[in-house]
Amino acid sequence: MDPISLFRPGFDGRGHFESSTPMQTKQMLERIYHELSAGRISRQEAVAQIQAVKRRSGTAPVTQTLSAVPAWCASAADSPGGTRWTERHVVVLELPGVAPDPLQELLPGSRCAVLGRPAQGHLAQRYADYALACFERIQSLLAARPAGPVLLQVVAGEDAESAVFAGLAGLLRTARLENPNFCGQLILSRRDITAAALAQQLEQAQSHAAESVIRYERDTQPLALQWEEQPERPAEPAFKEHGVYLITGGLGGLGVVFAQAILGQTRQARVILTGRQPLAGERLQRFESLQAQASGRVHYRVLDLGDQAPVDALVASLVREHGGVHGVLHAAGMIADNFILKKNAAEFRQVLAPKVAGTWHLDQATRALDLDFFAAFSSIASAFGNAGQADYAAANGFLDEFARWREARVAAGERRGRTVAIHWPLWRDGGMRLDAALQADVE
Repeated sequence: MDPISLFRPGFDGRGHFESSTPMQTKQMLERIYHELSAGRISRQEAVAQIQAVKRRSGTAPVTQTLSAVPAWCASAADSPGGTRWTERHVVVLELPGVAPDPLQELLPGSRCAVLGRPAQGHLAQRYADYALACFERIQSLLAARPAGPVLLQVVAGEDAESAVFAGLAGLLRTARLENPNFCGQLILSRRDITAAALAQQLEQAQSHAAESVIRYERDTQPLALQWEEQPERPAEPAFKEHGVYLITGGLGGLGVVFAQAILGQTRQARVILTGRQPLAGERLQRFESLQAQASGRVHYRVLDLGDQAPVDALVASLVREHGGVHGVLHAAGMIADNFILKKNAAEFRQVLAPKVAGTWHLDQATRALDLDFFAAFSSIASAFGNAGQADYAAANGFLDEFARWREARVAAGERRGRTVAIHWPLWRDGGMRLDAALQADVE
C-alpha cells in the first residue's frame, strides 16, 4: 500500500465528524470550499451549491470514512489547440545534464532557471530553499497581474531523493486557486535527462494543463497523479501494551485525539507529548485532562523541532528513561493564512519549519531505533491546494514525499517501521473546521 493516504472525516467509526461521500462528490465539495475561501463565490452561493451536490449524490447523514491513495494513471491530452500561454516559465531542480541557456533556446519565448544541488545542505534544507524560490517566482508573476494564462513548469528527478521535491505541487495548486490565470505543473523525469529530451517532455506536458503532477515513463508516456478510492479494511491494533509513543504538537487537536486513543486502548503504554511552549492556559487544561485519564503514563516536554540537537537529546532521554520509542506521530505544525500576494518570505519559511525541518530532525534522531511506525500528519491542502495556504500546502507536501522516501530507506534496511503520511481533512473535533455558520447551513 502507498505510504500516503487521504481520509475523508471519520476516526475509528466513533461518529465525531462530517459524513463522507464517494470520491466524485467529495471533489465537488472541496471545489466549492476552495471557491468560497478564495472569495470567488458568496456564502449564500456556497450553501446552495453544497446542498445541490448533496441532493444529487443522495448523501445520507451518517458517518463513514473514505480512504484513497495516489496512483499513476495515463493522462489524456487537452482538446486540440490547447491553451495559448501569455508567459511560460520553467524551473529545473538538480538535473545535472540540463543548463538554462540551451533549454531556453529549445523553448522559444520561455524563461528558464536551473537550480543546481548545493555543496552543503540536507534534503529538507534544499526542499525549503526550492519552495521559497518557487513561491517568490509565483508571487512575482501574480503581482504583474497577467492578462492571460501563465504556465510555470517545475522539473525534478524521479529518483527516490529528487522525487521529494514533488511535494511542491501543493504550492502550485494553491496558486492556481488564488488566480485562475496561473497554471502550475510539477514534472518528474529521469535525473540524467538531456536538455533536448526535457524540452520535448515540457512541450508535451503543456498540452496536459489539467494535470498538476506528471511523471514520464520511458521518456514519452506522461502519467498523471490521480486518487484511487480504497475499500474499507478491518482496523488493526496500532499500539503496543507496553509501547512508548512520541507525539509532536501533542496538545493540539489531533495530538490530543491520538493521545486519548493510545491511553484508552492500552493499560501500560506511555505517551510523550511535545510542544514549543511550557504548559499554560488551555494546553495545561488539556494535559491535566489526559493525566486524569491515565496518571503517570503521559508526559510533556518542551521541544524546538527547528534544531537537530534538542531533538536528539529528547530521543536519547526517552531511550534511557523508557527503554526506547515504538512510534512517532508528527502532528506539529502552524499556519499563517494569507494570499500569496500578501505573504512574505519570513512567514513562508516559518510555516515550513515544523513540518519540513522538524520531520527531518525527527527522522535523523530515530533512524537507529526499532520503530513500529513513523506517522506524519499531512493535510488535504497538499493534495488539492487551499487558497491562503501556499506555505502550508508546500509544508505538508514535504511530509507526503518524505513518507515515500523513508519507505525506500526501510526497504534498504536503513530505517525500521512503516511510514505513513495521512492527508487529514476538515474535522469537527481536532483542529481545522468549517466556521459554525456555514456548518449549520449545510447540515
